[in-house]
Amino acid sequence: MKNLKLPIFAISIISIHACTTKPNVATPCTDIFETPKVIQHPTNTPLENLLMDTMSFANYWIVEKYRFNDEIYYRKHPHTKYIKFKSDMVAESMLTQLLDTTNNHGFQIITDYTTTLYDYYGDDLTPYACFPVFIVNPTQSTKVFVAKDSYVFAIQEAMDPHNEQWYPIECLPYDFCGNGYYGIKVHPKEFVMIVAPKFQGDTKGMLRIRLKIGEDIYVSQPYEGYFNSGQFVPPYFLQKRIDDPERLKYGIVRDFIGSVPKVVN
Repeated sequence: MKNLKLPIFAISIISIHACTTKPNVATPCTDIFETPKVIQHPTNTPLENLLMDTMSFANYWIVEKYRFNDEIYYRKHPHTKYIKFKSDMVAESMLTQLLDTTNNHGFQIITDYTTTLYDYYGDDLTPYACFPVFIVNPTQSTKVFVAKDSYVFAIQEAMDPHNEQWYPIECLPYDFCGNGYYGIKVHPKEFVMIVAPKFQGDTKGMLRIRLKIGEDIYVSQPYEGYFNSGQFVPPYFLQKRIDDPERLKYGIVRDFIGSVPKVVN
């Protein structure tokens, strides 16, 4: 399903505000979030966008948690559970209780499609182009970011240029294990960074991130990019769920984070 052929596309949407903060240097945290500068060691392998012929699994990994003024040094292959602020980790056994007693509304989702990083898809060691997404806490109270294993509950949607409706072009991975959930306390003036893939395809249009944190669903501002029209089509095993009205109700919540696939409309 994956066939990397074309050069990357870097579409300018959001201005980057370079930070001068160096690692391990204590400086006052700014009050206003500005898109941070993200630094990654260059790869010697030619970098291309992901080519998907149909809807694919979304594998969005947590990179780290930062303060507003941090300059980010992105690890090459961050498929390891969040490690920097271990005291802010919330074990699965305590997560439900904490979410029940925390006002978890107020996160902001900021995308930076102008920055091109690289990551790896599944077990394939060929790097592909991706971009940073920041989950920001601009409020005055601590929030809880929820994840499972090393991934987050996020997908990309695209606007169909024919009817200007939003549809998912990714779905969450199939999960047969109910364990592995955990939380990360995100204090005021802090944010979590994840990465999302840049696609290549036959359609240039608007995309956006849809993200679930606990019971709350967040949607980013649109950004311009590329995708294949075939990415509106769910994989075969999900078609059975979509064709069943009762299972579809569950699937929209579980697989597409509340987004309704185009084939249903």
